[in-house]
Amino acid sequence: MSTEKIKNLLGDRVEILEMTIKNVDNQLQLLLKTQHEEDVLLMSFYNVSRFKMGEISTPLEIQGFEMVDHSIDGWAKDSIYEIRDFEDDNIKFFCESFKVERTQ
Repeated sequence: MSTEKIKNLLGDRVEILEMTIKNVDNQLQLLLKTQHEEDVLLMSFYNVSRFKMGEISTPLEIQGFEMVDHSIDGWAKDSIYEIRDFEDDNIKFFCESFKVERTQ
């Protein structure tokens, strides 16, 4: 099976300012507030599965997100998108859908 890398969501250094994981209707929802250069983004990930987070310290920085679309491979609903950081998979999870919004 092949996977399609759909895009690099943020690029280089990304600081995670806030992270919230909550249960909504028996599905995990992950909310991230991130800063990349001058942009502050609100990122919402829905029906999250297999959430993994490695070592953390402050400031919580990663080298950008990579997103892999598994929908063409017929993966389960909660595994359509694989989200991971570029550097060392310090953050990795799967989700059904996501939304990214710029804040002002």
